[in-house]
Amino acid sequence: MMKKNFKNHISGYWFLYVIAAVISAILWSTVVIFWTKDKKEEVVSVWIMAYDAKVGELTNELENEKQEYLKHIRLTFNNYENELTKISFDGLGSNYDLAILPESFLSKVAVQRIYTKLDSNLVDTILGEQIYYQMDEYNYGIEIFNKSDDDNGLITYTKEGIEPENYYIFINKNSLHMGEINNSKHDGGISIIKTLLK
Repeated sequence: MMKKNFKNHISGYWFLYVIAAVISAILWSTVVIFWTKDKKEEVVSVWIMAYDAKVGELTNELENEKQEYLKHIRLTFNNYENELTKISFDGLGSNYDLAILPESFLSKVAVQRIYTKLDSNLVDTILGEQIYYQMDEYNYGIEIFNKSDDDNGLITYTKEGIEPENYYIFINKNSLHMGEINNSKHDGGISIIKTLLK
């Protein structure tokens, strides 16, 4: 008799059990993600838009230069020829601490809205004399590759048959890792920039 009632109850309300199981799984996965996810204060993220990059080697080099408070460096390479890369930048790339971008792409990006205005005296004191990307008489990006240079590093900025162009590294206004440059608490991103500029 009790088995019949239980079977009738299950068959009549099975969907509630399925909903409860799904909600439990979602809640559990949210808790796990929350507790295991690196905090924004512990990771410097770098968006690279170029023709190619040796991400593994570059990550290793940057990891060796990172400050102790950082858990790791997150590099995201995006092929500049891919149209989806250009579309996805506005939603994803604009949230990274640092972005390496080609000059021809910059007219499409809200540089003034996303990136830190750079005080050239301060930046030059920290990084040595630099060349800047300027917009409306303000400095925003630091030249990382000049189109007249040889392209033989871990990031490929040129491609045969395509006119070379300058590339710049930009600092997100909301980055927590640029110290005096954008008045943030930590300055671990500065050592990353120094390594990228080598």
